[in-house]
Amino acid sequence: MNKFNAGAGLLLLLIFSGCAARLHQASLVPGKPSAAPDYFCTWNVQGYVSSYAATREQRNAMTEQNLFGTGRYENWTGMFRKLHADLYFVLDDAWDVPLSGDAGYYGSLVPDAGRFPSLTGMSPEQRLASLSGRMKQIGWKGLGLWVCAQESPKYPIRDSVSYWKNGWNG
Repeated sequence: MNKFNAGAGLLLLLIFSGCAARLHQASLVPGKPSAAPDYFCTWNVQGYVSSYAATREQRNAMTEQNLFGTGRYENWTGMFRKLHADLYFVLDDAWDVPLSGDAGYYGSLVPDAGRFPSLTGMSPEQRLASLSGRMKQIGWKGLGLWVCAQESPKYPIRDSVSYWKNGWNG
């Protein structure tokens, strides 16, 4: 056998043995949920859906329809199904702000009923509980929220310590 054929045969043997080894590798996705907290955040999806336009357009992408709908660029909560049990689903910028963009609502800790029509008529606590329950029902570990580090001027604040421990009405 000449050197070329021997080298080619050895190369093919290495390639096929490498392929066979890869076929038997264990999954990188753990079989059971991790105890360590981790999350999926919507900000990059908000950017993608708005073609990374100005921040206002990215904020306007935060809607119930985009989170739970079935159309193109919707059903964000359906992403990464195999990882749901390991991840909190974090709503990023604007979940608590009207579509008008009134920044006075930032830090309110109240899901905006205009963005989430199914929450209309509910108390702030019920709105959060409903969103959290829906995420858990879909299979996510729970709901997380990006919160602007300010006390919302649209809601009465008794004192800062109580506000950050209990929300605007606590």
